[in-house]
Amino acid sequence: MRKTGAVAGIVGAVAATLMLGSGTASAANPTNYCSNATECYLSINNFGGGTLAIDADAIGGVNEAVGWYVGGLNCSASTTVNAPAQSWVCHNQPGGSYQLRIYGANGNRHNFSLGARY
Repeated sequence: MRKTGAVAGIVGAVAATLMLGSGTASAANPTNYCSNATECYLSINNFGGGTLAIDADAIGGVNEAVGWYVGGLNCSASTTVNAPAQSWVCHNQPGGSYQLRIYGANGNRHNFSLGARY
C-alpha cells in the first residue's frame, strides 16, 4: 500500500511538472519564404523583449546588397545576395509586435528566407 501511494505521488508530480513546463519559456520561431520578390516581410508577434535573433537569406538574381530591419526597433544589418544564410542577434529590445523586412538595394527580384527566434 505504501509503495502504491509513493508511485502515484511521483507520477502526479511528473505530470504536473510537464503541464506547467509546457506553457512556460516557450520560444516563438516565425518564418517566411518569399519567391521571386523585391522584398519580404515577417510578423514578429508578442515578442516579450530582450534578445531577438534574426535569420536571413537572399538567393538568386543579381548579386547586390540586401538590407533588413525590424520596424520600430534598433535592429538591422546588411549582407549580399548569394552570401551564405546568416544570423544576427539584437540585445535589449523592448517587447511588442513588429515587422521584419528584407529587401534588395536595387529592387531586383530574389528568393528571401526569414526567421526570428525569441
